[in-house]
Amino acid sequence: MIVADTGLGALGAIVPGARLAEPNAVPARPPASRIVEPEAVSSQTNFAADLPDGPDALGLDAPLGLLAGLAAHARIETPLTIGLFGPSGSGKSFTLTKLIQSIGELSRAATPDTPYIGEIVTLRIDAAHIEGNPATALGGALHASLARTFPALAAEAARACLSPC
Repeated sequence: MIVADTGLGALGAIVPGARLAEPNAVPARPPASRIVEPEAVSSQTNFAADLPDGPDALGLDAPLGLLAGLAAHARIETPLTIGLFGPSGSGKSFTLTKLIQSIGELSRAATPDTPYIGEIVTLRIDAAHIEGNPATALGGALHASLARTFPALAAEAARACLSPC
C-alpha cells in the first residue's frame, strides 16, 4: 500500500513524495534514562528566603535585634506598628519573619528583672489581602488575633467599642 507523505506522520524529516506505510508502526519510546517522571508537588509552597533560620546575607540580625528590643520594651507606647516596604524580592518577608521571631524570643525570656513585656501579640498583615476599608480590616484582624491569644481581652475590647464613654 502506498500513501502520500504529509511530513507529520512520524514528526521526523519531511520527505517529499510517496513512501511505503509501515504496518503496526508504534512511535519509539525515549531511552529509560531520558524519561523524567514528575515529582509530587506540595500544595504549600515555601521559599527558602522566607524561612527565619536561613542565612542572614544582608547582615540584618543586629539592627533587627535593636528593633525587636524596642518593640518588646515595657515602656514603649502601644499599639506599635512596624511596616516594611520595598519592591518584590527585596527581603521583606524574611526580615519580618526574623523580626517576629526575635520579638517572640525576647517576650518568652522576659522576667521582672528585664525591661521586656512578657506577653506580646504580633500580627502579620499582607496589604495585598486587605479588602475594603483598611482601618476596618486591620481592626478586624487585630481583634481576631487577640481572640485567639487572649479571649477575655478581646471580649472586653469588643464591649469597649460599644460604649461611647
